[in-house]
Amino acid sequence: MTDLRPYLARTADLRSGKTTPNAYLEETIDRIAKREPVIGAFVVLGLAAARKAAEASTARWKAGKPLSPVRSEEHTSELQSRFGI
Repeated sequence: MTDLRPYLARTADLRSGKTTPNAYLEETIDRIAKREPVIGAFVVLGLAAARKAAEASTARWKAGKPLSPVRSEEHTSELQSRFGI
């Protein structure tokens, strides 16, 4: 899989405005959509929350005030758990 593009490798592109968190997210969603039928890695995707977070991140990058490129805590309380099913 040569088209995997880790987020941290895109930091310079984010700083320069060559790409945005919104664009990166949509590219990632497209890759997931193409591979998911074969791989079956996801039970649920929180796309609305991801898009909202990407919009806020894009605004911060444009303002020159990004947060850490990687978040260590994921907020997934709105997603249904499938553990034990």
